[in-house]
Amino acid sequence: MNSSLVSVIIPCYNASKYVEKAVRSIMEQTYNNLEILVANDCSTDNTLEILELLSKEDSRIKIINNDQNLKIVKTLNKLISIANGKYIARMDADDISLPDRIEKQVFFLEENHEYALCGTNAWHINESGNIIGKSNLPLTYEDNKFYLDYYSTFYHPTIMIRSDVYKNNLYSDDFLYAEDYELWCRLIFKEKIKAANLNERLFKYRFFQTQSSSVHHQEQITASSKIFDSYEIIDKKDVHQHKNVFFMHDKKNVNEAEFAYIKKQYKELCKKNFLYSYECLHKLFYHVFMCYSKTVLLQFILRPKGIITFIKILRGK
Repeated sequence: MNSSLVSVIIPCYNASKYVEKAVRSIMEQTYNNLEILVANDCSTDNTLEILELLSKEDSRIKIINNDQNLKIVKTLNKLISIANGKYIARMDADDISLPDRIEKQVFFLEENHEYALCGTNAWHINESGNIIGKSNLPLTYEDNKFYLDYYSTFYHPTIMIRSDVYKNNLYSDDFLYAEDYELWCRLIFKEKIKAANLNERLFKYRFFQTQSSSVHHQEQITASSKIFDSYEIIDKKDVHQHKNVFFMHDKKNVNEAEFAYIKKQYKELCKKNFLYSYECLHKLFYHVFMCYSKTVLLQFILRPKGIITFIKILRGK
């Protein structure tokens, strides 16, 4: 199990508050055969000083100092290009990997050669490190392929990918703030690779009040919408309506055909596992709330899964 080298890639920018715990969580993995590639992207705090101290403790750590601030996409591509492992695992500088994360992902990929990508479920933690929730991500390849139509089904810093696949499929600057979502869609819908999530929560994913996905929400929505123009994810005749209902929420696109599509999607999603379909129903409700009358919204709420969805939304789940 420890014979295959795993490269763990960690981009860092002004991460001094959390980076030691993040890197130590990789240093303390039960799987030992690692190279830990940490990129300091021109941090202005003492991130580099912390990394240098850690590298003196563990010879597996290699620090890559960017000459200029490359930001996330170029930094990740740089790390992928120099990685030597059979597998490449992602990690962020403010999250925590539980001790057996790498071991269990390697085991899955070694036992399932038809799969090229493996993520995990996660605990949600706040800025203080307290657990505030948990993920329920789709597990099977079939479920991930279905739900990628609606949202990114993999937590970016939890994934492990076969090195040859990663090196041949780098991140794209054309989808900034949704570069991970674009990559999953490209791999699954264009390259036809198989991917899955482990059911176990092997990761602590940190949520911030100023999370990038919140600060850059509109750019993320625009980039996510553009993905559907790039790959054959759903039927071409439905692309325009699907993008508007689940991503754009533009009132100018509201018409009878779209409303028929909403009803069709609602019916199909209600048949699915609610653990996964909740995110989709939440988006659908938001679109109806923003673009239609409250009377129309009630048509969807006043049904069994509609009521459950609405209650979860009110509770902020």
